Amino acid sequence: MKKKSKYGMPPPNNRMEFEHNMALIFEERLSKSKDEKAFANFIWAVGSELRRFKLLPNGRCNLLTINESLRLHGNSLKWMEMLPPPKIEE
Repeated sequence: MKKKSKYGMPPPNNRMEFEHNMALIFEERLSKSKDEKAFANFIWAVGSELRRFKLLPNGRCNLLTINESLRLHGNSLKWMEMLPPPKIEE
Protein backbone atom coordinates (compact mmCIF):
# COMPACT_ATOMS: atom_id res chain seq x y z
CA MET A 1 0.00 0.00 0.00
CA LYS A 2 1.26 3.46 -0.89
CA LYS A 3 2.19 5.91 1.80
CA LYS A 4 -0.78 8.14 2.55
CA SER A 5 -0.39 11.70 1.34
CA LYS A 6 -1.49 14.56 3.55
CA TYR A 7 -2.96 16.19 0.44
CA GLY A 8 -5.36 13.36 -0.44
CA MET A 9 -5.12 11.30 -3.61
CA PRO A 10 -1.48 10.77 -4.65
CA PRO A 11 -0.71 11.18 -8.35
CA PRO A 12 0.88 8.33 -10.32
CA ASN A 13 4.66 8.24 -9.92
CA ASN A 14 5.46 7.21 -13.50
CA ARG A 15 3.91 6.54 -16.89
CA MET A 16 3.41 2.86 -16.16
CA GLU A 17 1.19 3.67 -13.16
CA PHE A 18 -0.71 6.24 -15.23
CA GLU A 19 -1.38 3.72 -18.00
CA HIS A 20 -2.51 1.21 -15.37
CA ASN A 21 -5.03 3.78 -14.12
CA MET A 22 -6.33 4.21 -17.68
CA ALA A 23 -6.70 0.42 -17.97
CA LEU A 24 -8.85 0.47 -14.82
CA ILE A 25 -11.38 2.59 -16.73
CA PHE A 26 -11.70 -0.06 -19.42
CA GLU A 27 -12.06 -2.78 -16.77
CA GLU A 28 -14.79 -0.74 -15.11
CA ARG A 29 -16.56 -0.43 -18.46
CA LEU A 30 -16.58 -4.20 -18.92
CA SER A 31 -17.83 -4.86 -15.40
CA LYS A 32 -20.63 -2.28 -15.63
CA SER A 33 -21.84 -3.34 -19.07
CA LYS A 34 -24.11 -5.95 -17.44
CA ASP A 35 -26.03 -3.42 -15.33
CA GLU A 36 -27.93 -0.99 -17.60
CA LYS A 37 -28.21 1.89 -15.11
CA ALA A 38 -24.56 1.71 -14.05
CA PHE A 39 -23.46 1.49 -17.68
CA ALA A 40 -25.60 4.51 -18.63
CA ASN A 41 -24.04 6.49 -15.79
CA PHE A 42 -20.55 5.41 -16.88
CA ILE A 43 -21.22 6.49 -20.48
CA TRP A 44 -22.56 9.83 -19.25
CA ALA A 45 -19.42 10.40 -17.14
CA VAL A 46 -16.59 9.38 -19.49
CA GLY A 47 -18.10 7.94 -22.67
CA SER A 48 -17.25 10.82 -25.00
CA GLU A 49 -13.70 11.03 -23.64
CA LEU A 50 -13.17 7.30 -24.21
CA ARG A 51 -14.11 7.73 -27.87
CA ARG A 52 -11.29 10.28 -28.25
CA PHE A 53 -8.75 8.07 -26.45
CA LYS A 54 -6.14 6.65 -28.86
CA LEU A 55 -3.18 4.31 -28.61
CA LEU A 56 0.20 4.82 -30.22
CA PRO A 57 1.50 2.24 -32.74
CA ASN A 58 3.63 0.67 -29.99
CA GLY A 59 0.53 0.11 -27.82
CA ARG A 60 1.15 2.90 -25.31
CA CYS A 61 -1.41 5.58 -24.45
CA ASN A 62 -1.33 8.72 -26.54
CA LEU A 63 -1.17 11.28 -23.73
CA LEU A 64 -2.46 14.03 -26.02
CA THR A 65 -5.83 12.26 -26.32
CA ILE A 66 -6.45 12.02 -22.56
CA ASN A 67 -8.30 14.97 -21.08
CA GLU A 68 -8.60 16.04 -17.46
CA SER A 69 -11.89 14.21 -16.86
CA LEU A 70 -10.56 10.86 -18.05
CA ARG A 71 -7.30 11.29 -16.12
CA LEU A 72 -9.13 12.16 -12.92
CA HIS A 73 -11.54 9.23 -13.30
CA GLY A 74 -8.70 6.73 -13.75
CA ASN A 75 -6.68 8.12 -10.86
CA SER A 76 -9.73 8.09 -8.57
CA LEU A 77 -10.42 4.43 -9.44
CA LYS A 78 -6.88 3.60 -8.30
CA TRP A 79 -7.39 5.67 -5.14
CA MET A 80 -10.62 3.80 -4.34
CA GLU A 81 -8.70 0.50 -4.52
CA MET A 82 -6.35 1.79 -1.84
CA LEU A 83 -9.11 2.81 0.59
CA PRO A 84 -9.97 0.43 3.43
CA PRO A 85 -13.26 -1.43 3.13
CA PRO A 86 -16.25 0.48 4.55
CA LYS A 87 -17.28 -0.32 8.09
CA ILE A 88 -20.97 -1.09 8.47
CA GLU A 89 -22.22 -0.23 11.90
CA GLU A 90 -25.48 -1.61 13.14
